[in-house]
Amino acid sequence: MGNKLARTTQVSASEYYLHDLPSSYNLVLKETLGGGRFLKSVQCVHDEGLLLVKVYFKRGEFIDLKVFLH
Repeated sequence: MGNKLARTTQVSASEYYLHDLPSSYNLVLKETLGGGRFLKSVQCVHDEGLLLVKVYFKRGEFIDLKVFLH
């Protein structure tokens, strides 16, 4: 009884880190480098060789609090 954690679908790291990039970039995740909290370094394979991609994470969505003003 009580609190239970909701199960979420698991997404692979490549889908999560590279999902905003156009598919025309042809990037394939090779490995995640380091353990940064907000800025991730991801090594990818491109048609022309290895590539380092920096991924910045924005936590949460922007919430407009003006609707709560009285």
